[in-house]
Amino acid sequence: MKLAILNSLVITNQGLYKAEKITLMEARKMMFAHETNYESYVGHESSSLVLEELLGFPVPVNRIRFRQEKYQKALCFKLYDRYMEYKKLTEKELQSVNYDFFLLTRMD
Repeated sequence: MKLAILNSLVITNQGLYKAEKITLMEARKMMFAHETNYESYVGHESSSLVLEELLGFPVPVNRIRFRQEKYQKALCFKLYDRYMEYKKLTEKELQSVNYDFFLLTRMD
């Protein structure tokens, strides 16, 4: 089952969910484990660019609707700051980004 990449912590389908806060390193490991089996549902260019820098994987903008399936995992990026669209952050700016990662699993 494909790992979904989301730019928010959001429930996209009815059901029972488990949300776990994870570290950047755990998010990177998740990406390596699914390196050819993930799909981005990130709808904003600025979030996509930040995610690519943090994770080291392509995270294309994709504004299609996502519905999480039973037992499917979603890597959720919760960004607490706003950045200008299409702005690629410098290394220093990237280190000061205020964010969290969550692993959201639909349980039923």
